[in-house]
Formats: sequence, structure tokens, C-alpha cells
Amino acid sequence: RRTHYWPEPAEPETDPEAAWHHRLVWREIDRPDPPAEPAPWLLFVPAEDPDGAMVRALRAALTEAGAPEPRPVPIGAREQAGELADRLRGLAGTEYAALVSLLAFGPRDTVAGLPGATAATATLVRALDEAGIAGPWWWLTEGAIAAGPEESPDAAAAQLWGLGLGVSLDHPDRWGGLLDLGTGEPAELGAAIAAISGDTGEDQLAVRGSRLCARRLVAGRPVDARLPWRTTGTALITGGTGALGGHVARWLAGAGAEHLLLLSRSGPDAPGADGLVAELAGLGVTAEVVSCDLTAPSGRDTVAELRAGHDIRTVVHTAGVVGGEAPLARRDLDTIAATVTAKVDGAELLDELFADTELDAFVLFSSGAATWGNAGQADYAAANAHLDALATRRAAAGRSALAVAWGAWAGGGMVDTETASALRERGVREMRPERAVAAMERLLAAGSGPTAVISDMEWDRFADVYTASRARKLLEDHERVRARARRPVAETTEPQDRSAAFRDRLASAASETERSRIAVDLVRRTAAAALGHDNHAAVGAGRSFLDLGFESVTAVDFRNRIATATGIRLDATVAYDHPTPRALAAHLLERTGPVAATGTVEQALAALESAMERTEGSRTGELAERLRGLADRLTEPATAESGEPVDEDLAEASDEEIFDLIDKEFGAA
Repeated sequence: RRTHYWPEPAEPETDPEAAWHHRLVWREIDRPDPPAEPAPWLLFVPAEDPDGAMVRALRAALTEAGAPEPRPVPIGAREQAGELADRLRGLAGTEYAALVSLLAFGPRDTVAGLPGATAATATLVRALDEAGIAGPWWWLTEGAIAAGPEESPDAAAAQLWGLGLGVSLDHPDRWGGLLDLGTGEPAELGAAIAAISGDTGEDQLAVRGSRLCARRLVAGRPVDARLPWRTTGTALITGGTGALGGHVARWLAGAGAEHLLLLSRSGPDAPGADGLVAELAGLGVTAEVVSCDLTAPSGRDTVAELRAGHDIRTVVHTAGVVGGEAPLARRDLDTIAATVTAKVDGAELLDELFADTELDAFVLFSSGAATWGNAGQADYAAANAHLDALATRRAAAGRSALAVAWGAWAGGGMVDTETASALRERGVREMRPERAVAAMERLLAAGSGPTAVISDMEWDRFADVYTASRARKLLEDHERVRARARRPVAETTEPQDRSAAFRDRLASAASETERSRIAVDLVRRTAAAALGHDNHAAVGAGRSFLDLGFESVTAVDFRNRIATATGIRLDATVAYDHPTPRALAAHLLERTGPVAATGTVEQALAALESAMERTEGSRTGELAERLRGLADRLTEPATAESGEPVDEDLAEASDEEIFDLIDKEFGAA
């Protein structure tokens, strides 16, 4: 009898890894009231079928709801982003209640190796970004997700949900949301129009009949760790010589597998392949490394031959690539396709070839990117959303299936060192591989459903970062997030001396203008520190925090620094709610309230007069002339005689900046 490779998991109530289990559910919410005066919609429709059934139905439903006639804009699946951006620039100054994409309802063709809807939507996002078109951007799908029991989603359409989660983080100020229809009947379209036009605060919605449902991430059900899961015969592992595949192989060696097929593109030439085979032999199983590219035509023949020659009882698909990190608007279709097909093509092939085979397990390695999204990884999220839907589709057909949306693994595999560090900053902690696979084994043993999320989360950090750019209700019902929200929070997280110093400076200000200068100076210096700048010269008072390079992690760090310096409790979204240093400074002054003044401008002038009296008489004329010049510069209109713009931040310069300016103007004098 072979010894199980992994440590036996502890009882759920004493096992910290029990908190790693999460799942997605749908909650019915109230349908919002429509606006009194509906504004027009802009519809992006497939150029190949611009007047299709769904386009006609939605336009009719909008008319029925009393909305103005929507403007349709045909989008070709093979259209170039630059050419489309030129067409869209004429819309930049027009106000629309919603910019709604119906590209999911176009022909089921393939473009650049991608579903036509995925390719067209990615092109649209790039063009909207180039043209500077504001939102809210909404994407409609039909049957792309399973919002109820026994639903069988369209896995190719599910890619749009993954793309949308990434875009919502890349463009939080423009994003509207995702909305999935069940049948597209008039009642559903009416609910969809109400949801998009109304103020639900939701960005992941599904309509089923007359019910409006919102997506939620909740804590997973307790899984009985005492239930064993075992397999027999042969197990096939894609990406079998990689870090993830190696961990899975060791686990299966202890779970009853008698032979392992380790598939990889490099085959026996893969680094460490010989050592892994030898290690598995020491655990009591034979292993065979097979050269196989699941994205190539030869991959089908290879897998078919393996299925015919072995009693395959378990299939685990770990293969895939992340594809770097960049907003979807900065990726071309070839790059997106490389990321998507690396996961999707293999998963679909395995599903097809093992459709009629009774298996102990059919496991797809998905990612949290398809659950909550990762900024700069919309294409990776699309691939994994496809896998989640594929597993649900298999389960609806009565076949074995489990897609696990993983967080971060320690020891390489799903994320590299740099990515793991970035995830830790966002509150996603690395999991020890043996514990992660043990958590997955629990799900298999309990038969807990076709999809699950396993991730070790630092909820305080994750919730702050995730909601820094905008409100997101995905986490609203998670018990650990709710517990965090119920905890009392002090006004500051550090000693009060820094906030007291800020209030003292405000109290000593001679005027409201000076108070504003003090607050703006604090915000600019704090923003510069959060961005890693040596000084705050690059942080203009009127510049947007987004333009300065803020993203969610920076925004949370900035919020914490400002809260410490002022003693004011602030939301994680403060840098987005008040998007410039000047706007945030005004908010801080409003929150601070009136303070007692401890000095006057007359006292300051008296000190200046005293200093001037001590100046040598021969130099007073020169000094007076320079002071007049400085006064002119501080009070002149928006442009100088030369026509060059005057620094818009001069009026809000701090004392230190004014003295720096005086030093430059007067030198040693």
C-alpha cells in the first residue's frame, strides 16, 4: 500500500485552509425604477448582422420603455482598431446613458483564432480607448454564464465575461457592467433596460425571466475532509512537466493512479522531466513524458492514441500561459489569441475526446482572474472564464467536471515571482502547493459542484484594493468581508502627532487661501511619495491621479498615508471620488471643519517690514522692484505677454515653494 504523498488534512474547524474555499452565487435583487427622462443609448452591433433579432428586440424594448431611439454603430469582427477609432471620434462629445455592446449576438465565426465576438469586442475596447470615448460601457450576452441550477452556458460567449472583468479594472471610470440574458424575451429585455438605466451599483448582472440577479463571491461550504478521493488506472496531466503538473503528479501518485501520462510541448526534453519521472517511480508509479501541443492539429491525434492505448481514469488540464500584463486596449488580437488558445483549445479537445469516457475526475485549472479579474490580464481572464463555463457545461450533461479558480501558488507554476509579489500587494497570498492540492481533493471527494474558488486572501487588503477605483458589489455578501466592515475603525491608524501638526498648520493660516495651499501641498507631497517620486514637482494640483499613474494598490497606499497625516477616515475610493490634488484638498478641508486661527497676515507683513528695515539702503530700490515683479507674476492673468501659459499651480504654491521661488529671483540678496 502506497503512502499518500500529501499530509492528511485536518478537521475543517481547526484547519486554516478551510478559509480558502469560496464560490460564486447569484442573488436576486430589486429591479430599479426607470429614469423619468431616459437618455439615448448607443448600440454597438455586429456589422455582419446589424439588424439581427436581438438588435431589433432591444430597440423595440427601448421604445416600449419610452427611451429615445438608440443609435446603432456597426462593428466588423475584422475591422482594424485604428480605423474604428477614427469612426468613433465623432461620438466623443455626445452624452449617452449607456454604450451597449451587442457584439455577442454576431455570427459564430473565428477571427485570428478567437471567437468572432471576442475579437470584435477586444477591437472595440482598443478603439474606444484611442478615441477617448467615455462610458458607461455595458456588454450584453445570452447564456454566457450559469445563473441558475442545471444551466449549460456557452463557453465561447463566457470569454466576454472574463474580458469584461479585466476591462473593469483597466478602465474603472468608463466601465458600466456585464449583463447576461437567459432567452432575450421582452420581459428580460425590459428588466435589462431598467438595470442599465437605473442605479443598482451592480456591474455583474443576469436576467432570468422577470428576475434580476447579481453575482456574489461567498465563503465556500464546509467540506468533510475525512471523505477519501481515490482513482485507479492511468491519469493524464497536461503541462505535466511544469511546476503545477509536477505537484499534481505527486498527488495522484498517492491517490491510487498506477500510471501517469505527462503531456508537454517539449516532451522528454523539458527541463527536469527525467528527475520527475524518477521521483514518481520512487513513489510507486510509472510515468511517461509525451510530447504534445494541444493547440496544434497533431495534438488531437496524440491524445486520441493515448486514450485508445490506456485506461485513463483521471484528466487534469494545467497547461496555459499568462501572457504578461497590459490593458486590453494595448494588446493586439494575435497576443490575445495566444493567451486564450493556450488554455481553451486543450480544454475543448479533452472535453470532446473524453465526452463518452467514465472518469474519476476531469479537472481544469482555472484562475481567480475569471472570478474577480486582474488588471492588465483581461485575455487571461477570458481564457479561464471559458474553462469555468466548460466545466459547468460538462456537469449539466452529466459528466465529471471540476474547474478550480486558483489564487496564487507558492513555488512557481501559475505565477512568477514578480506577479506573486504584485498579488500579495493586492491581498492574494501564496498557498503551499501540497495544501492547495489537498484543498482540491476535498472538493473532488465531496462532489461539491463543477466550479470552485481556492485562494488564500488577506481580506482587509484585498477588499480595499479591489474597491479602490469604484464600488464593486461582488464581495458584498462574503462573510469575512462583512465581518471586516463591522469592525470599529479608528479615525487614524498611527499616533496623532502628524495629524495634529496638519491641523496646527491650518489653524495658523492667515486666510482660506492659505488653508487651501497647505492642504494642496500635503496632497501633492503624499501623492508623490505614494508614486515613489523624490519630490512633488510632477504632481500638479490640477492633474488627475489617474494621469499621474495611480492604480488600485497605489490608491490604497495613498489613502492610508493621507488618513494618517490628517486624522480623517477616508474611503478606499478617495483618489477616484476626488480625482485631483486640488479636489481632494477641498474635501479634506470640508472634513476638517473650521479651526481657530493662531496667526494673522498683519503679523507676517510686520515681520517682512522689519527685515526690509535692516536691508542696506543702497539695495532697497532693487529689492522693491523685484518684489513688484514677483507680485505681478502672482496676480497676472492666465497667460503672460509672451503667450506662454502661467503655471496653474502657482496660486496654490506652499510657503516652501514660494521661498524657493524668491531664492531663484533674488539669489543671495
